[in-house]
Amino acid sequence: MIYYFYHLDYHTKTPSNSADSSAKDTDPISWGNNIFAVPSNKKKQSKSTMSSKSYSLSFLQSTHAFDLIEHVNVYAIAEKFNISGLKLLATQKFDSASAAHWDTPEFLKAIHQVYTTTIESDRGLRNVVLRTLNDHSRLLDKGEIRAVLQQIHALAYELLIYKHTGDVEVFGSSQTEVCTV
Repeated sequence: MIYYFYHLDYHTKTPSNSADSSAKDTDPISWGNNIFAVPSNKKKQSKSTMSSKSYSLSFLQSTHAFDLIEHVNVYAIAEKFNISGLKLLATQKFDSASAAHWDTPEFLKAIHQVYTTTIESDRGLRNVVLRTLNDHSRLLDKGEIRAVLQQIHALAYELLIYKHTGDVEVFGSSQTEVCTV
């Protein structure tokens, strides 16, 4: 979480295919299982080496479907510790990942996690799920999605009302503010 406070960003886990552990330790994207990890500095680097390294600011891009669950977890942490900026960032990243990975088993898992870990009035991730399901209506043809709708009654109800009204704000506004980065 310290990384977020310094950089106003966080990185999710990525598959580790590299055998170069020194590069792995200094690259925040490859810090492994802990999304808020701090690199272990096995080799001391000079300030000029560290400052010459630049990181992409394309924080909303998600390349892996499993990032969906990570963003839900970060959202839960942000809610627990009342960090509204991190909560908004997790919502934006979840939205981006959902747009890219809406037709994956991980999206189904993320739907379940969103609706079982957030309260009804916390609309951030729930609105993203509703919009994604509405934008990709053919998902409703899948048995897996239908099973999720049968299990999570609030999702079924909210999706029905959203399809009828076309507005997620009918459930109340999102708890997160607009971020100006």
